[in-house]
Amino acid sequence: MPATQNFTPSHSQSPSSVPQGGFDAEIGTRGNAPFVNRHRLLRIATRWYWIALFLTLGLLYGLFKAWSTVPTYSASSSLLARPYNVSVIGNLDSSAEFDLRDSEAIDTIRAGVDRFELYEIIASDPLVRQRRDLVPPSNFGISKLWAPKDQKIHQPTNQDAPPAPILAEMIQDWTSVSTRSKTRFIDITVRHAVPEVAALIANRIVHHYIVQRELQKSSGAQNDVEYLVGESERVKDQLQQAENVLASYSASLKAEQDLLAAETQLEALKVRYKSRHPKMLEAQRSYDLTYTRLREALEPAINNPSDTGYWDPYRERLSDFSDQTTIDEIRRLLTARQSTLQSEIQSQSILYRSLLANIETKEISADRTEAEVVAHDKARLPKTPAGPDKKGMITKATLGGAALGLLVAFGFQFFDNKVQHVGELESDFDLSVLSAVATIPEPKELIEIIRAIREVPPSVSGFSPALLATNWGGQSHHTEMFRVLRASISLLGDPAKRKITLITSSLPNEGKTFVASNLALAFARQGTKTLLIDFDLRKASVHHVFGEDRDSLKGTVNVLTGTNTLEEVIHTYEAVPNLSVVFGGEKAPNPGELLEPARLEKLLDKLREKFDHIIIDSAPLLAVPDTRIIAPMVDNLALVARAEQTPRRALRSAVQLLESSDCRPSGFVLNDYSSRRFNLLE
Repeated sequence: MPATQNFTPSHSQSPSSVPQGGFDAEIGTRGNAPFVNRHRLLRIATRWYWIALFLTLGLLYGLFKAWSTVPTYSASSSLLARPYNVSVIGNLDSSAEFDLRDSEAIDTIRAGVDRFELYEIIASDPLVRQRRDLVPPSNFGISKLWAPKDQKIHQPTNQDAPPAPILAEMIQDWTSVSTRSKTRFIDITVRHAVPEVAALIANRIVHHYIVQRELQKSSGAQNDVEYLVGESERVKDQLQQAENVLASYSASLKAEQDLLAAETQLEALKVRYKSRHPKMLEAQRSYDLTYTRLREALEPAINNPSDTGYWDPYRERLSDFSDQTTIDEIRRLLTARQSTLQSEIQSQSILYRSLLANIETKEISADRTEAEVVAHDKARLPKTPAGPDKKGMITKATLGGAALGLLVAFGFQFFDNKVQHVGELESDFDLSVLSAVATIPEPKELIEIIRAIREVPPSVSGFSPALLATNWGGQSHHTEMFRVLRASISLLGDPAKRKITLITSSLPNEGKTFVASNLALAFARQGTKTLLIDFDLRKASVHHVFGEDRDSLKGTVNVLTGTNTLEEVIHTYEAVPNLSVVFGGEKAPNPGELLEPARLEKLLDKLREKFDHIIIDSAPLLAVPDTRIIAPMVDNLALVARAEQTPRRALRSAVQLLESSDCRPSGFVLNDYSSRRFNLLE
């Protein structure tokens, strides 16, 4: 808001009764008003920029997400279920009538494919584990900015395959198994960032499922039994070897665990005790003994004859067992070897149990009608990515941003306690709005308006630009708004009986002097004999509006002190007939004592006899008590509120103060109001 619209200087007093910030508690006192009403929607609409901001951020996030997300490729292989006795050379799609009794048989086969045990077998498959691009990269697109030009965006991290159980869970997440409606086909679809990996896993699932199924049939063929037995013996030997190597480290691992426990205890005691405390000394001795035992156990471990292949690359470099760095490195290598052996033992155990289970499978009865499952379609290398759905990601992110922006706008509206709209004042306070004073243009624009107005007399060139623009502006909007205010006050009652209008506000800087001065000129230009009197004895400001110097003028203070008569302090302007002005006058050392009720009543009665209408510019209600003394003596009282600045709770306090003095306001003047912000819902 331009400074030209506010002629009321800030009062030095800080009203303790004015609530500062926070949630407007009086929202809960509005009776049965709906939580979301038209005024709330208006206030939310004025914060459209939050919705636009978050919508834009959501769009940008969606674009970034779509750009940075690693594309995935989809590869599908399929199985065909058919009667067991169909000829191998027969047509798989037009063979004998399929007789699996019902669709549950197909679902049973699908469930057999989608088993975690099968995924564990795939995770242990050498063809799968030898690939170093099994682990997909993270969807963090910033790294693309520094990626080499010849590097594929979808290239995963180059690292060894994780342990079989973890890899099996990953494969399960990548894989989906479904049945084609009203057919005997079962599709296995694998999604991965590398097309070769997706195709490999899809084909290996089909392969291992058929192998497992054939093993379970136990046809009685000796070669199959011998193969299974041989495989189980081989896996058993590998499993036994890994267990023996792990067992050979038992002493070293026990010493390592003891040292970790001693370190943990020592660190815990350091928090509570100093270094010379008995418990600390005891813990330190225990740690030193444990460390010595570990150092003695590490030398046999690094020279373990059953695991020389692991230690050979490090043995020469880690020969100094008196060096702390060497000990720490050996501990790290020992722990890593333990983890590797445990993972290998677990993987081999799973494979060994699977082989034993297949050996124990009974021969299927020749009279039993069972479906045979064969590979139908091999997974081919996908050429184009199957995901992600970039349009969907952008749409969801944009809509989410818009929803978040709406939520933020609603939150600001919910916690905002400032006056914004005309209807808001009327509904919250049950008082009419006498006029809504639109925002005055900036000073540079006001000067251009004044230059374009030929009606302005040179004798009033010292007046405030806002005063000139609003009162000599012809039929402009700024002229009309004060005519509306003048008409609203005239309609409050018989003008002959309601001559005195007091203009005040709840807090400083609401624009009350601006409103009072323009209202006085509006009455005067109508032909009404009008007096504008400055009763803000502490921070008088009417003289600023008329371009006068306070120190050289006599005014209200002089009349109240008796140093001057009323006739001596009245000022008139030839260019503004019917208008008289009484400025604040000299600074009063004790303004509160001058406002003695009997003296005020006598002065106001005298003014009623001389003028048709008197406009009083008074001090803010919550800043000083002066206005509460004058208010019961006036006929009309208008409370000025500045849009988007005056707290509703401050207005509520001001109205309550007036009502406690048996003086209810006649209405509000909403100053600095921009109706264009609300045109959307008007």
